[in-house]
Amino acid sequence: MLIALSRYTKTLEEVDAHRDAHIRYIKSFITSNKLLAAGRQTPPTGAVIIAGNITLDEFKNILANDPYCKENVAEYNIVEFNPVLCDESFHAFIS
Repeated sequence: MLIALSRYTKTLEEVDAHRDAHIRYIKSFITSNKLLAAGRQTPPTGAVIIAGNITLDEFKNILANDPYCKENVAEYNIVEFNPVLCDESFHAFIS
């Protein structure tokens, strides 16, 4: 399983100038089942993106082409892990 943690590198005002494009972009991958969930951290210093059943290279490519990344308002750190302990309902997301 892959999770990306982003950190905003510019002011929230500068980040928000690209938010609509970012949301449209990320939503397209949620619709195509490549990403499972995404959302801002609280407080809004970055975000979390959870990948579906895709490779690390695919995930890196998605993030590299994200408007936030292209506009240099955020940077991503990818965490890859194997969720061996989880609730039964979570298995549908990792199969």
